[in-house]
Amino acid sequence: MKPTTAKAERDYSILDRLYRLISTELQQTEAILKQQMCSPYPYVDDLVQHGARMSGKRLRPALLLLTARAVGQVH
Repeated sequence: MKPTTAKAERDYSILDRLYRLISTELQQTEAILKQQMCSPYPYVDDLVQHGARMSGKRLRPALLLLTARAVGQVH
């Protein structure tokens, strides 16, 4: 195994553990996003739904939830 592959796997493992700490809150965030991310205009709604499916948009909520967990309680 290449050293870069081992490092990538280790980094993924760390991220996986961090995401598991806030899995319940992330599921709640996902439900809120699905509820809020809509438009009465079909074309706009298609664009919004496409953006909502992109998991990269979950980094900020994850960082916020991890920070809240680190300094106190997540509400």
